[in-house]
Amino acid sequence: GSQEGYIQRVARDGRDALLGPFCSAGKFDAVLRGSMECTSVADGEVVCSVTVTPTLQNNWDTMHGGASATLVDVVGTMALLTKDPQRAGVSVEMS
Repeated sequence: GSQEGYIQRVARDGRDALLGPFCSAGKFDAVLRGSMECTSVADGEVVCSVTVTPTLQNNWDTMHGGASATLVDVVGTMALLTKDPQRAGVSVEMS
C-alpha cells in the first residue's frame, strides 16, 4: 500500500497536521524524512528545522543543491497548505 504523506494528512486534519517530523508519502521528497521537522504553522507561513544528514550532503559535506531545491519545493507547498488544506499547488519556478 501507499504511505500517507503530509499533503494527505493536511487535507484530512488541517494545517496543524504539518507540525512535527516530516511525513513523506515515500516519493522523491522522502529524502527529507528524518532530517526535517516543522516547528510552527501560521496563515501562509511555516517554520521548519533541517539537519543536514549524510543523505542530504554533497561531496563537500554541505547541503546538496538538489536537497535545497526539494526543501524549497516542500516548504513552499506546506505554506500554501496553511492557506487552503485542499490545494497543495505546484512549483514551476525556483529563481
